[in-house]
Amino acid sequence: MGPLHSLRAQLALAALALLGGACQLAAPRVHNLEQVHQPDGRPKRDAQLLNDLTWLAGRVMRSSNFGGEEFQAQATQAKRIKDPLGTCLANVCALARCERDQAVAGLQAATFGWLAVDCTNPLSRERCLLALGELAPLLPAVPPLDPEAPVATPEEVKTVFDALVATTKEVLAAPGLAGNALSEACARAGSLKADRAGTVRLLRAVNAILAQGERGAVRAPLRELRLVLARRATELAVREALADLDGRARAAAFEAALRTFPDERAERLSWALSDPMPGLVERDAVTLRALELVAAHGLPPVRLEGYAESLHARILDILAERRGGPVTVAACRALAKIEGRSESLRPETWLVQRLPARGVPTPP
Repeated sequence: MGPLHSLRAQLALAALALLGGACQLAAPRVHNLEQVHQPDGRPKRDAQLLNDLTWLAGRVMRSSNFGGEEFQAQATQAKRIKDPLGTCLANVCALARCERDQAVAGLQAATFGWLAVDCTNPLSRERCLLALGELAPLLPAVPPLDPEAPVATPEEVKTVFDALVATTKEVLAAPGLAGNALSEACARAGSLKADRAGTVRLLRAVNAILAQGERGAVRAPLRELRLVLARRATELAVREALADLDGRARAAAFEAALRTFPDERAERLSWALSDPMPGLVERDAVTLRALELVAAHGLPPVRLEGYAESLHARILDILAERRGGPVTVAACRALAKIEGRSESLRPETWLVQRLPARGVPTPP
């Protein structure tokens, strides 16, 4: 590489640094997460990782052919990664912190909807699920699909995928001749009852199409479809993660479910505090998260007879079973919130008043 070539590259990168500023971009985080994972979520050790600056530089290089093929080949060369799981977690956290608009929401839903279930790192799954819980209330509700309809096969998803991409190319090439073709293709994609993997695949396609251009009335069906698929990918990932065998990840899925499905909060809270959850590692992680949420927000305002009494009794049982630790502290705080009393972290404050009537000996 000659000195003039190098100088031009440095000037281009300096200009991009001024353009990019200190903001974090979602696209390079998504790129990095795709680079450090196999399609099934397993980690990779060789990847081409980018930061905001190199991402922006790459876009300029590709669009202008600046620097030539040799420069671009060096910029995109994969390198060995010492800690792919740590790299994954760092990029998940960075993507979750990105300033959110509709485009970023689509990228987050597709990426987190994939890794919240498939990533082999439980810490990354946990962060993906918490991020989905934050995203869900911002996405518009979508009409439920027919529960009796069969789930689309991968071949059926591919057919809809291919038709959507082909129709989009035709419509963008000749918008005046498009008619309702794109609206109909988007409607078919939006009404398809796909599983999580299929929904994420369709959402990725829409994200990729809109990455070439967001504006214009001709793209309105795609923007609407992106929101529909983002909501569905979020819901499907959260529901599937409720069966995660790692306690911290399932606790995050539980919290995300309370945000994603507000009508199910009462049922889900009872499940978190009472279900034995066989096979789950660190069952107390789910109990602790449930108690902390009760301590912060109280019980869900539902009109189910005996619901509040049943949950109150269950929390007392949890308190009686423990002898210290975070769960005991959270149970005391939850009881204080429910009863509207001054907070006390001494278990006997609560057990003395309640347990004798239920046949449990009073602590000395």
